[in-house]
Amino acid sequence: MDTIEEQSNYYSDITKTVYIKRLENYVKGNEIFKNDANNLFKSVDINSELKDYLNKNDISLKELNNIVQEVKNYLLTLSFEYSLINKYNVKKSNYILQDNLTYIENYVNNKRKEMYNRTVKVLKNNNLREFKEHLRKNDIDIGDMQTDDYDLLVYAIENNMSSDIIHYIVRGYFSLNYYFFDIEEGIEVEKSPLSSAIAEDNFQLADILIENKADINFKIFYNDIIKNLTINKLLDDKNLKYILDKGFSLSYVNHETSLIYELVKASYPSYFIEIIFKHFIFDNTFILHLLHVYRNKKELTHQQLNDFVKKEKSKIIIKDKWYSTAVEYEAFDAIDIFIEYDIRKEDAILNLIKKKI
Repeated sequence: MDTIEEQSNYYSDITKTVYIKRLENYVKGNEIFKNDANNLFKSVDINSELKDYLNKNDISLKELNNIVQEVKNYLLTLSFEYSLINKYNVKKSNYILQDNLTYIENYVNNKRKEMYNRTVKVLKNNNLREFKEHLRKNDIDIGDMQTDDYDLLVYAIENNMSSDIIHYIVRGYFSLNYYFFDIEEGIEVEKSPLSSAIAEDNFQLADILIENKADINFKIFYNDIIKNLTINKLLDDKNLKYILDKGFSLSYVNHETSLIYELVKASYPSYFIEIIFKHFIFDNTFILHLLHVYRNKKELTHQQLNDFVKKEKSKIIIKDKWYSTAVEYEAFDAIDIFIEYDIRKEDAILNLIKKKI
């Protein structure tokens, strides 16, 4: 009688056989590969096999990448399915198939990077006709020039390509609300197309991106756009005002470690904080409301006016952490601003500050 371990190995082998067979049938049935698909699955010399396959078949880099992604997705589906049936995960890393897929994926990524570098070289000429011809001749999909490590649109923005080229590249993107990690002077910087345009104070281009559904409130690696620019020391008073005027959400301000906290930590001048407070508090809506009261000759009692002002100030709730951070970084002008807008009683605020000193 077989041992439990032998039975387990037996069923594991059956699972592997069925697993591979189902994948091969799926690939054949959906015509993902042309011709010799099985050789790519089973070859122990994937380097030679892939070269032969590409030589024999007229297949673009984009098609090859689609093959990899579709097969990988199906592998995940099968893996999940068999984990439910057999109570364990099929270890794909044991299969030549998985190793070969990884090899092909790396091949695609390397070729894509080479293609990106060649495309950037053409793009530097800032000639739309030449750029379009390069894409056509090399069967390049602009969307393939967007990865986690480099991005054609951001490159074009940061290198002041013409608006015609920017427009053309934008049309090749499914969405403008994404970010990637760029390396600048050895430091990792999170960027989106909109944050890049605004960091350059290129507001005309930023308007184009917003018209194409770039969201001013899109988070860049968990940070709002003002916080992102602050952390990366790219915020100035011009782009701060631009962001606020484009509908920046007040909800991002009212966090303990919000952009206010980051501005204090980064030792930005206090007037940056003042700009933010004045944008949201005692804004045009507030002024128009007061004018409406005045024009209709409605009398407000002193208490009503105080309540009205207090309610307006409470749009931004001053956090204790902002005070303690301002004390730590000796941002005394910022403390004055916080006190001015804090709706708590002055004695309570002063006691709080004394505890932090």
